[in-house]
Amino acid sequence: MVVTSHSDAPVALPNLMRVMAATVNRTSRAGQVMGPDERLTPEEALRTITLWSAYQHHEESRKDPSKSASSPISSCSPRIR
Repeated sequence: MVVTSHSDAPVALPNLMRVMAATVNRTSRAGQVMGPDERLTPEEALRTITLWSAYQHHEESRKDPSKSASSPISSCSPRIR
């Protein structure tokens, strides 16, 4: 199943690492796990904001191959669990 994750920007700051953390960990502010069976792996969470989002907007074939959405470079690890 292809799913996507989004922020509430401009209502909230667009912090995609926090969006990924929520997708992987699914914890409330109080630390309670919500829907543990709905957690995604870190790799799937990364796809929800890159490759699968491009697919949702019918733009996966419009991307420059040198800027592949499936292989972004980041100094932060999406392996939050």
